[in-house]
Amino acid sequence: MNKQKILLAAGGVALIGVLFWGAKNNFSLSFLTGKNKAASSQDLEKARTVALDYIKNNLLQGQDVALEVKNVSEESGLYRLDLDVQGNQIATYMTKDLKMFFPNPPQIVTTTTETGSPAEQATQQIPQSDKPSVELFVMSYCPYGNEAETAIKPVVDLLNGKADLTVRYILNDKGAGAKPEDRFDSLHGPEEFKQDIREMCVQNNQSGKFWTYLERVNADCTLENISTCWKTAAGKVAVNTSQVETCYNQNAIAYGEQESVYSQENGVSGSPTLLINGVAYSGARSPEDYKQAICGAFNQAPEECDQTLSTQGGSASGGC
Repeated sequence: MNKQKILLAAGGVALIGVLFWGAKNNFSLSFLTGKNKAASSQDLEKARTVALDYIKNNLLQGQDVALEVKNVSEESGLYRLDLDVQGNQIATYMTKDLKMFFPNPPQIVTTTTETGSPAEQATQQIPQSDKPSVELFVMSYCPYGNEAETAIKPVVDLLNGKADLTVRYILNDKGAGAKPEDRFDSLHGPEEFKQDIREMCVQNNQSGKFWTYLERVNADCTLENISTCWKTAAGKVAVNTSQVETCYNQNAIAYGEQESVYSQENGVSGSPTLLINGVAYSGARSPEDYKQAICGAFNQAPEECDQTLSTQGGSASGGC
């Protein structure tokens, strides 16, 4: 297993934000504008069976998670499947050909007459400031979040403190638990929660080594070995592991509460989500696209913004 394999969290607070069967989760819904034949009871039951089989065989992978499809219905040309995952109610959607499955209601893509590059269009509503606030919300073992970290790193290096860029972590506070990792849910399980907090500790206390550490741990460690691999990765980039362990023991609950509340206040549930001056960026995810979006949020952009970065990895699709 590696970071490209996504597990459904045992806590079950949300399904993974990625389209099954290799499809993308941002897409045109023009195929829904035509007439659709009403589904029979057999069609609805088949959709139920396909969804259950796929989740159990490909996402849970042996995890003991209480899962039930409570209801299947038609909505806006799709099947709606109301799931109960560990007591959490989740509305999911499936195309009628049973080839695409969505963890959240897909959004209609409307026609626009705006001009400019995709990055310019995606940033037209972002307010400007002298020092833009840039917040990248991720989960430490969401592969799309890791890709976003990789893509934004050249922008961090280029602007070198001229924008206030912070990595935030998407957590859910269940309110009780014997240990921090029992109380808080991170989508891919307790080991991901622990790594979320460790990365926060490095960012808060050894900030000069944070991005180098992210690169190293993302390259070297998997969800299965992160409990020990994080130390090896830290050693390669001179991160003080004793400081990280002390920080975790002292701050795991406080950090968990902080991130859970902050994500909810900002309406963030998917990794990656990029907020620039408090507004969600919806464009492509290449270094150049991220740079254009952030540079557009300055009252007066610094000269570094004239430099062109890589346009590779520019898809805006995919998330957890």
